[in-house]
Amino acid sequence: MNTSFERSANASDEWYTPREIIEALGEFDLDPCAPMHPLWPTAKTMYNKQDNGLIQNWGGANLA
Repeated sequence: MNTSFERSANASDEWYTPREIIEALGEFDLDPCAPMHPLWPTAKTMYNKQDNGLIQNWGGANLA
């Protein structure tokens, strides 16, 4: 089995939650791993890798 993958010219380690999923599930309270430059809001509170969401205070009912 070939497990190699091609890299695109604009490779990134950021993944985006599709807007349709956010709209279907409702607004999230927290996204601790939001993109640096989000295409749309993913939650009320959004931490990106500069904020280091793993060390931030997590709260709310619906966590992304």
